[in-house]
Amino acid sequence: MTPVRLDLPEFLTQGDLETRWRLSGRTLERWRADRYGPAWITLGGSIRYRLADVERHTRGTEG
Repeated sequence: MTPVRLDLPEFLTQGDLETRWRLSGRTLERWRADRYGPAWITLGGSIRYRLADVERHTRGTEG
């Protein structure tokens, strides 16, 4: 089995998403608790967002 590399560009950290969307970390944490926002996964004990999920969520919320 090939290990998953956490530094690949298809995964964003919470900090990456904060910067991308200009949101606070607390907002993203609340969204996860409320099951809102893009899908996330936990890898190595850290939250990661797949870039494809982030882009899909962005397209789905644009007016």
